[in-house]
Amino acid sequence: LGLTVDDRKILKLLCRAKGGAIGLNTMEATTSIEQITIRGVIEPYLMRKDLIRKTHRGRVATRKAYVHLDLEIPLTVPPDLDDE
Repeated sequence: LGLTVDDRKILKLLCRAKGGAIGLNTMEATTSIEQITIRGVIEPYLMRKDLIRKTHRGRVATRKAYVHLDLEIPLTVPPDLDDE
């Protein structure tokens, strides 16, 4: 999919949340990637690739993200995030 190191950092962080949402402040603090870069570069790309979604609580990894990273899909990932 052509993911950069920073793309993968964000994706792995979201997958560690096991279906939970993570806000921009937490993503910035955890990954040391500035919010402007997350919002303007990483997030749009990952959304176009159907790897993350925005919710009212924050960003979440889709089932496709878990599959791409070869991770088990937690039962806590809501079915409405399923891209199949």
